[in-house]
Amino acid sequence: MDKICVKSITVVNTGGADTIFFETDLPNPIWPYTGNSVLRMESATSKTDEFLIVSFPDTPVKKVKG
Repeated sequence: MDKICVKSITVVNTGGADTIFFETDLPNPIWPYTGNSVLRMESATSKTDEFLIVSFPDTPVKKVKG
């Protein structure tokens, strides 16, 4: 079974829960069918750093205030 590779992570915080965007190595399945797929999830702000360090220790993370 193949694994999804997470190439980079962007964390956006707008004052509530963090929104985490994972850029993967999967092809984009929606028009215009270019680039990579991005998966999205939410995280409690107090848990985001720990989650990313434990789960994705070698993946670059960018943090954005929205």
